[in-house]
Amino acid sequence: MTDVDQRPSAVVPFHDASGRFARGNPGRVPGSRNKVSNAALTEIRGMKDSAIAILRQKLAAGDWDAVIFVLDRVLPKGRPIDVPDASAATVSEMLAAGELTITEAKDLATAIERLAGIASIDELRSRLEALEASINDHRRA
Repeated sequence: MTDVDQRPSAVVPFHDASGRFARGNPGRVPGSRNKVSNAALTEIRGMKDSAIAILRQKLAAGDWDAVIFVLDRVLPKGRPIDVPDASAATVSEMLAAGELTITEAKDLATAIERLAGIASIDELRSRLEALEASINDHRRA
């Protein structure tokens, strides 16, 4: 391999001698797909009608493993949880009573913590706006 790939680039070479992206070249845009991924997705989308037909045949034949395999990948994970109030004490009580799994309690506690953070940011924003308004009123007077 040469010091730098010989591919055309308007700004900088793609790779350095070690195969890493050259300085100033961030690489592919995050979230973009390469040609192979796009071709595979197109191929899979083209197979959907035959896949559904095969799934119907397996269901008619009583092959529940195939149905469960597909539904596990299509349906959302988890279950709906009815929580009386969003507090750590309630989550702890529900966990102790066996109404929540440890994972559900952890996920719920994380969500409550993030919501509380958002609420405190909103409160700080309103207090800051009130202070700015007060300062502006004082300057005008």
